[in-house]
Amino acid sequence: MQFPTPSDDTNGNAIQIVKEPNSQIDSIDLNQTSELLAVSLSNIFADTWSGKLKVFRAHEDRVYTEMESIELIGGNSASVMFLKSLKAKAPELLLSASDSGDIYIWNCEENGSNLSGIKYFAAHESIVSGLYPCNSRALSYYSSSYDSSVKFWSEDKLVRKFQGHNGPVTCVTCCDGNTTHVNLLLSGGFDNSAFMWDIRTSEPVACFGSEAHINALDWNSGINENLITIGDGDGQVSIYDIRIPFKALCEMEKQNGNVNSLISFYNNNNKQATYAVGSDDTTCTIISGDVKINNDNVNSLNNDDNDGMFSNDGNLILPCTFTRVSTFKINDHTDYVRAIKWNKQKNILLTGGWDGNLYSYKL
Repeated sequence: MQFPTPSDDTNGNAIQIVKEPNSQIDSIDLNQTSELLAVSLSNIFADTWSGKLKVFRAHEDRVYTEMESIELIGGNSASVMFLKSLKAKAPELLLSASDSGDIYIWNCEENGSNLSGIKYFAAHESIVSGLYPCNSRALSYYSSSYDSSVKFWSEDKLVRKFQGHNGPVTCVTCCDGNTTHVNLLLSGGFDNSAFMWDIRTSEPVACFGSEAHINALDWNSGINENLITIGDGDGQVSIYDIRIPFKALCEMEKQNGNVNSLISFYNNNNKQATYAVGSDDTTCTIISGDVKINNDNVNSLNNDDNDGMFSNDGNLILPCTFTRVSTFKINDHTDYVRAIKWNKQKNILLTGGWDGNLYSYKL
């Protein structure tokens, strides 16, 4: 992988998509083809928060043209998400989450134009902190909230509520791709815990602990369907195997601020996993390394005897290891980096910050 050089447009590196210095970029999302980009911004005036939703269309490589911009009547939005439809050539569905606890559903054309509201509904009793699509069911998704709950939705219909966190829930995700874990989701919160849930029940099936608030989660089946990554308020990023939730497989070097955005990418060319980490220290750190699976140790985990998980000296036998190869920091932002997305089709990284700037980088 060739890492980008910040602030050097002539070499095909940083390109600015959004520049709104009086606003904060809270969330971004790409539709399934990555042709459309949704951006949620917020700003404060006279002690009142307001929000704005923008939709962009890919014009050329890493260049997006603004198609729509609307004011969010429910205030600022901490999360925005495209939702897949079963219908062929159906308009894009776009969801935005409000600090008021409402979720708004929007309709826009395939080219990103004609953004219009379909409906909104009271989803939670407090701030909706995150939205994430359920990859195994069309038009279904998860929401997390500061009311300490996680909910599973089919459009505006509640399917199941998950209650177990002892504080605000900041993030929610699930395993992408068609894997054996299609019924599992993961949530993290202010109680220093990440819970794994089965959408067919209401009880957590596993719990992962942290030394600080959990603000960001990533679960990429392209790397390995059993590996999850957790980012916390101490700047720590940890990789866990879901089969041994009581101990992290590895911890990456700490950031100098809260980790509030986290995403991963698997490079088929060099067979490396790459993690992009957005931090409140205003940087985005790109960490690349080798992930190796030890099949013998995996077989030990599947034994009925739990002692098979430990060596003779009592040390845990790790089924997977991550060896860091390189680290690179992007320093273009001047405020918290709270939104990160990969354009997998074109190996492009998008970063949004509270400085109101959104950049794209070619990897």
